Amino acid sequence: MKRFSAAAAALLMASCGAPDGAQDAADQPDPSIGVADFAPLNARTFSGLLTYRDYQSDGTVEIPVVATVDVDVPSDTIRITFEYPEEPQADNVVSIEITDDGRTFGGETVVERRDGPPLVFVTTSTVQDAGADADARFTYTIDRCGYSSVKDVRPVGADAYFERNRFELRAVGDPACN
Repeated sequence: MKRFSAAAAALLMASCGAPDGAQDAADQPDPSIGVADFAPLNARTFSGLLTYRDYQSDGTVEIPVVATVDVDVPSDTIRITFEYPEEPQADNVVSIEITDDGRTFGGETVVERRDGPPLVFVTTSTVQDAGADADARFTYTIDRCGYSSVKDVRPVGADAYFERNRFELRAVGDPACN
């Protein structure tokens, strides 16, 4: 299985609310997020699918995933435990720190925020994809019942982004989310 950004994993925890005084992206010169945005998802479990582009087959692969979120407000850190029932060797735990007054999420730069529900924020970073440098754009969509993250990449020198992977997860055991 391929590696995914720690920030993409961390998004499982995000909440639908925005901090007091939050603005829409169009009005916000320095969009940011805070660990409080993720607090409503603390100690919750989500399940769904990870879909990713497999370069060897040039196809799309879907695998089930279960994620449990732990938000540590004092340290501005989100910890997510990922379990892949069909690929247990890929199980892992990621810790994502929010830094730079909320303008950096797990090393990615926050470039856009749209309050909702759902809360949507977009980050960018430079990554290695298939052994080459690439620009990456991550779009996170979060509400109290679910989470999605989409990683789009653009190889250096290319004009367009393409979807590399996507998490689509729903809260487990919450009757309001069925």
